[in-house]
Amino acid sequence: MSDAKLNTLKASYEAFFNAVYGGIYGNAANEGYKYRGMGLNGVTFKDNYQAMSKYTESEIVGNQHLLNELPIAVDVLAGYFLNNFQKGAKLSEYNMTSINDAKSLEDIVGAAYHPNEGWGNCLATLK
Repeated sequence: MSDAKLNTLKASYEAFFNAVYGGIYGNAANEGYKYRGMGLNGVTFKDNYQAMSKYTESEIVGNQHLLNELPIAVDVLAGYFLNNFQKGAKLSEYNMTSINDAKSLEDIVGAAYHPNEGWGNCLATLK
C-alpha cells in the first residue's frame, strides 16, 4: 500500500478494521470494524461471533457491542474455555488430563493462555 493509503486507513478506525478484517471468516467487506476483537477473549470475525453465540442467550451476531458487556463477555469466555478444555485440547502439554488436574500456576496460566493464541499453535511456538 502507498503511504497515502496507509495514512488514510490510520485516520479512521472503521476504515482500518474493514481493510484488515473485511471480507474474511464470514465478514462482508464492510464488516471488519463491526466484528473486531471484543469481549474478554477478543472475539474477532463474524464466524467466530456465531460460534460463540451458543455460550450466551444474547444475540451477539446482530448486536456485537453486547460482547463488551461484562456478564455476556464472561459467559462467552467461560463457555469457550470449558468447551475446549472438555475436549482435552492441548492439556497434556501442561501436564493435565482435565482442567482440574493443574499442579502448578505455570501450567494453569499456560493452559488458559493457549486457546487465546490459537489451539493450532504448538507449545514451543507460544513460548
